[in-house]
Amino acid sequence: MEISFVVDIIPIPKGRPRLGRGVTFTPPKTREYESHLKSLFKKEMMEKTFGALDVPLKVYLEFVLVRPKKPRFIKWPGVRSDIDNYIKAFLDAGNDILWTDDSLICDIRAIKVYGNKPGIIVKIEEL
Repeated sequence: MEISFVVDIIPIPKGRPRLGRGVTFTPPKTREYESHLKSLFKKEMMEKTFGALDVPLKVYLEFVLVRPKKPRFIKWPGVRSDIDNYIKAFLDAGNDILWTDDSLICDIRAIKVYGNKPGIIVKIEEL
């Protein structure tokens, strides 16, 4: 089985955990972004009429970013933020909605590119 969809959202990398009053917490911007992703995922999975996958998975993610006015590199966004932070925010938001836990992902491919319309192109396959 393969699931493919596009998430119409400006990709945001996962923020580093912060320490405040002796407690570690996720930055508010990251919490809000992951919450918004979760709501978009729920809508997508309701349209597909099945629940969270509970089998080993292969995931392909294409993070389409807005090109800055003066990009450092013309073709590729080889600048901050790191691709692994985009991936981590996406995978954490997918828990209990797209998959029961992101530990089920055994193969992942990701790319960040510039595009006219920001978003995330997603393909999920059972292994």
